[in-house]
Amino acid sequence: MADDNKFKWLRSFGAWGGHAATVLTFLTTNWGLTLATILAVGTWLNKWAWGLVVTPAIYASAGVFLFVLWTIVGLTYLFDRRRPREIRAHLDYRYGLTFEGFGPQFISSDAGVPQAGCVGFSTQIRNFTPGPIKYSLEAADIRIDNRANPKYKANTTKGYMARGGGKTVSPGHYPAKEIKDFYGAGAVEGTADIAITYGPPDGPPIRRLKISLEFAISIPTDGILNPLLGHQLGWSYNIVSEEDEPI
Repeated sequence: MADDNKFKWLRSFGAWGGHAATVLTFLTTNWGLTLATILAVGTWLNKWAWGLVVTPAIYASAGVFLFVLWTIVGLTYLFDRRRPREIRAHLDYRYGLTFEGFGPQFISSDAGVPQAGCVGFSTQIRNFTPGPIKYSLEAADIRIDNRANPKYKANTTKGYMARGGGKTVSPGHYPAKEIKDFYGAGAVEGTADIAITYGPPDGPPIRRLKISLEFAISIPTDGILNPLLGHQLGWSYNIVSEEDEPI
């Protein structure tokens, strides 16, 4: 109280003066007496807690608790051993669908079939996951020069592959009338963006493989393939990007 009166004159300066007086009073407190009191109370509490722990009733209560608990755990384990368990292995599908190639499928104009002169593109894939998979061609955007292939309906092409098996998937073909301008025009550049989803055979897909390509194709004059006369289909491609991501 004497220390508080010592700085009482500061309180006449308003709120800030009152705060200053309180801080100065706290700083000038007899710390020896305060520290001794704190240590004494702590020692008493420690002695009380130690005495509580070594009480026989505490030992008995803890023993009963542990005995009942582990008895229940043991009986539960013994009864549970007779129950059959169904265990299913979790297969790792990450980066399991491998891209193996991309190429044209051209039918010579003189083949005498309705599809003569058409050109299509196919993507080769292989399953390298630990088990069978279900795959689906989710999207395909293929363009020769500035002409896009007929719009592909998402997930129309789908199927299954055993472990190590391979498949060839195609989104369709260009009608002959759409590409006649490219017959005999030399190498024509194009692009392809393919997305294939895959996952467990009895569940929804969990990953997506995306491939972006640039290619060049050369179709012989009049669309007629004749290797003996040197009329062959020219083809080359380059992978721009390849991504395998979780869905």
